[in-house]
Amino acid sequence: MPLQAFSFPLPETRFFQVGHHVFKFKIRRGSKKSGEEEMLDRSFVNEELEHAVRVVLMSLSSLQPFTTQHFSIFPYKSRWKRVSELSFRRGHVKLFAYPYLITLYVEATEKVPPHTVNRANEWIPPVSSFNHLRHVCDTSVF
Repeated sequence: MPLQAFSFPLPETRFFQVGHHVFKFKIRRGSKKSGEEEMLDRSFVNEELEHAVRVVLMSLSSLQPFTTQHFSIFPYKSRWKRVSELSFRRGHVKLFAYPYLITLYVEATEKVPPHTVNRANEWIPPVSSFNHLRHVCDTSVF
């Protein structure tokens, strides 16, 4: 059964059942906000967030930040408070709650600006970036 559409960039809490276990996920927008409002209607949002949840579920013992094509995902685990007071069932089958809350901070990735290489060991930034740097930084240190 397909998942209900994610509300990203709006925060939401979801419960996922995997086998006999129930996992609680909080999905939050990260600190960067550029371009995320434009993504609301894009079909890749649901696909990539669903993929991100699967990746996290497969690597619960060693969570690390990772990227998808359009997002940077920062997963964290924290103790799920009051989990012992909850009881989950699916039909007549008792389900067990995973004792940690998983929080995903999701940031839209920015496009990498083009760059040129004149020599094998030197990087030359695009002209627009270089002009910006010249105004912001003291050029005598370069």
